[in-house]
Parts: sequence; C-alpha cells; structure tokens
Amino acid sequence: KSIKDDEYIHPGINRSQNLSCRMALSGYSKGVEFHREETAKILSKYLLTNRLNRKDYFAEIRNSKVVISPFGWGEINTPRDYEVALSGSILLKPDISHIDTWPNIFNKETVVQYKWDLSDLSDLIDNIISNYKNYIHFAVNLQDQYKHYSYGKSGQDEFCDYFINMIKN
Repeated sequence: KSIKDDEYIHPGINRSQNLSCRMALSGYSKGVEFHREETAKILSKYLLTNRLNRKDYFAEIRNSKVVISPFGWGEINTPRDYEVALSGSILLKPDISHIDTWPNIFNKETVVQYKWDLSDLSDLIDNIISNYKNYIHFAVNLQDQYKHYSYGKSGQDEFCDYFINMIKN
C-alpha cells in the first residue's frame, strides 16, 4: 500500500506533548547501549523513555513536537525516522553529516542534529521547546522530502534514474 498525502500528519497541528523518545537500552553492542543509557539519563529530566505498545507509541509521536531518535542499529534509525516524517514531528538525532545516502532526505535541512558526545542535547532540547516555531521548518522539510520520494512521480523518476545510472556506470 502506498502512502497517500492525507495519511501524513501536518507539522503545524497543535501538539500537546513537547518530546517523545521511546527506546530499549539493552540488546545492542556495548557502545550503542552506553550511548542510549547516557541519552536516557539526560532525557530523564524531560520524559520517560521506556517502550510503549505500538498503538500508544504512534499516538505519542503524532502528538509530540519533537521526537528524539538515538543511535540504534545504525545512524538512520529505521523505521523510527520514517515514522517521524509521517507524524510531522521534528526529528532530533545525533549528527549524521558523515553519512552519504540516496535519497538524502535526512540532512541538515530536515533533521535537527546534536553532537555524538551529547554535550549539546539538553540545551538544544530547551531551545527547540522555547522557540518551537523557529524549528518547525525541519519537520515540514522532512515530510516534503519523504512525500517526494514516497509517491511523487518526479521522485519516483529520480529514484529509477539513479539506479539506472548506477548500473550503467
């Protein structure tokens, strides 16, 4: 089933929750577990990070202004980052500028990024919450890019052309 435009939740809707970040802390490599545990410590002054059932999780991200996506099985946290694009929330995650992906929908125009050492995470959260209207364009840009490549005709053509060129070269 393809995603239709009306299945996206507009970034500009009124959201009653500032933040969401639901994550498991175990089951990863020691480095990833350490990063997630440190993230959870910082976030403990803002919210609970324990996991929710699927229905409650989706309801929460749809109602949250910002969704934090910590490092997990990779820098692009699938499916969470895509779920955030659908939800219209602002995606906040560790810096991903070192990654070269195509299509590059997760970038400095679509994702608010924090330092890997987490030194700016708390200040960044406070700034986004205090100045939410100055950050909403990240959610709009992410959702627009996702729509473009998910079901837009020109995005689909770009995708096909990209792979055709890879095969030719």
